[in-house]
Amino acid sequence: MVTQIIGTAAVADYRPQAVAEHKLKKHTAALHLDLERTTDILAAVAALHPAPFTVGFAAETQRLAEHARSKRMAKSLDMIAANWVNVPGQGFAADDNALTLFWEGGECELPRAAKAQLARSLIVQIAARYFVKQQHRHPHRDTQQHADDSA
Repeated sequence: MVTQIIGTAAVADYRPQAVAEHKLKKHTAALHLDLERTTDILAAVAALHPAPFTVGFAAETQRLAEHARSKRMAKSLDMIAANWVNVPGQGFAADDNALTLFWEGGECELPRAAKAQLARSLIVQIAARYFVKQQHRHPHRDTQQHADDSA
């Protein structure tokens, strides 16, 4: 059973509505393709029963907190890590980044750092939130474990 999943990027948000049988040749200056939404894999995983602890990402260019919170709720994620992709020196084409993490009832900032360091900080935060959620699901697990150990 999967107990946690970190969905770092969508495989594809859209796909062509129709697949051509042959190569599309250049006949005009413009080409129009009709696209359709793909299945949201992360939302589907978060909807499983029992649901694994699910973490997603939100790359934003405006209203970071609003969009990240909305995405977290819409997909029923336990946590979302959001970052600005339009800030010079961080994001996609840079060595540094910064994240804002959101979960039910909380948030925290991971300040700008090298991506490797930021990843380590993110894993620490995910582990902490996962532990808290597990404690809420099974509040007597540690007590029972200690009782079993002493028997």
